[in-house]
Amino acid sequence: MSINLSCSQLAKQLTAEGGLKFNAMQVGKLKKKCCADEDIDEKGKITPEGVVKICQYLSQELDDREAGKEEEVSCQVINQSNTNPRFVVCKDLETKKRCLVGVPIRRKRILDKPGKVLPCLRITKNGQHFYNWNGRI
Repeated sequence: MSINLSCSQLAKQLTAEGGLKFNAMQVGKLKKKCCADEDIDEKGKITPEGVVKICQYLSQELDDREAGKEEEVSCQVINQSNTNPRFVVCKDLETKKRCLVGVPIRRKRILDKPGKVLPCLRITKNGQHFYNWNGRI
């Protein structure tokens, strides 16, 4: 009996034990990112050492996500064109810096009026700020 796991078997185990939803393709991408050649056998299955590396990578990713801090700030729309339908160019009223605020495509036409103040969530991760409109006007 082989103790090496295929991507679909590992996906089932991670979904059952970890509470996270994974499919075989996602596990395959993790395998390509984390595992070296010695962590994969000749049939393409993941060895126990490779499973440990994938689990360590996933725990580090979860820690990074939890470390991201959210705070509610106000941003004012500025008169600057932006062709991306998912972002509105604003000025953070706290830091006085220009930022891109993520908005739904359907709402961009309504929200992209210079001078309008939008309540946003500022997510700080690894020293970078990401802004998302929180759904209120």
